[in-house]
Amino acid sequence: MNRPHYVRDRFTWLMYLCLGYFAYLQTVPGPTVPFLRDELNMNYTVTGLHLTAFALGMLLIGLIGERVIARFGRYRSFWGGLFGMGIGAGLVILTWHPFVSMAGMFVMGFVGTVMLTTLQSSIADYHGENGTIGLTESNVIAVIFAAVGPQIVAFGELTPGLGWRFAWWVMVLFGVGVFIVFRQLPFPTPSQPTERTHTAQPLPGLFWLYWVVVVFSIALEWSLIYWGADFLENVAKFPATQASSLVSLFFLAMIIGRIVGSRLVQLYGAGVFLWVAIFTFAVGFGVFWLMPYPLARVAGLFIAGIGSANLYPLTLSIAIKVSGNQADKASSRVVFGIGFSIVVFPQLLGGLADQVGIWNAFGIVPVLLVSIVIACGLAQYVAQIGTKAEQITAS
Repeated sequence: MNRPHYVRDRFTWLMYLCLGYFAYLQTVPGPTVPFLRDELNMNYTVTGLHLTAFALGMLLIGLIGERVIARFGRYRSFWGGLFGMGIGAGLVILTWHPFVSMAGMFVMGFVGTVMLTTLQSSIADYHGENGTIGLTESNVIAVIFAAVGPQIVAFGELTPGLGWRFAWWVMVLFGVGVFIVFRQLPFPTPSQPTERTHTAQPLPGLFWLYWVVVVFSIALEWSLIYWGADFLENVAKFPATQASSLVSLFFLAMIIGRIVGSRLVQLYGAGVFLWVAIFTFAVGFGVFWLMPYPLARVAGLFIAGIGSANLYPLTLSIAIKVSGNQADKASSRVVFGIGFSIVVFPQLLGGLADQVGIWNAFGIVPVLLVSIVIACGLAQYVAQIGTKAEQITAS
């Protein structure tokens, strides 16, 4: 469905709010697991498996997500994913054993990602040529929810009678409220809705080039989220608590970057603005990594956050667009890439830090940046050749 002007109607706001719901429940386990560790007497290995379980669920559904959607339809897949994520959160809330809380995390990642896959493809199909705007703006809401989650965990712990579970109950009830308000809205029908079409037809090579960009963009983002505080503590020499709080500037920068990006992409288009985002991240990271002054490193982290903010939503919108009539399948494979990136790259950087130190370990980031530039350049070259071939055929 193409729209001459971008309209933020009730369906659009449903997508925005539910992406925020997913982002919140994806982020809030991080600040929660220290309290779980103390409560359940877990070691660091078992504690870390909680976060891995969520990403593993994303990986698995990323391989079959379009088949689930083709089997049950977008409406049932979406709402089933929302309630499934709430059930997973309930297991974490009620946990009495590490296996129960890990199972909850896995359910959240697995079933919740069905909702995420449906959401991304639905926005793209619903808004047509304006899908980039929808995907960019929805990710503004997502990063706001992600930034708020840890603060609500802290609020619950500091407030007598609440505790860390308060942050989880808030979002479970939020999901119920969203369903009550929006449950009657219809979902856009895929252009090719049959299961056979979704599974048999391969995605074009151009999609896979942008898929690589998605994977490496998420790797950049989560490497700074996971290890930014450690870098500021051990390299920039900030106190541990101050270093941890300064990482929140990265989230603030992502909020600002996505708000500004959602406007600029309407003027310049996703392809051009993607290069601006890459350049901005490269400048910010260069300052963060190389400048010997603590405050300059903090400023670099902030600039990198502005650049990182739009790498994923822009590439996602392009990847879905070049997939033709396979939005559900493209969205599913993108989700697989996200899970793969979150599982592999922060752990890879951490392993390198154990061997060569945190400063040297961050040398993987320039490698990822160069790979992104090469993949984007190849993708645009392939797209230009395809366009010229179509023009010759048409003439």
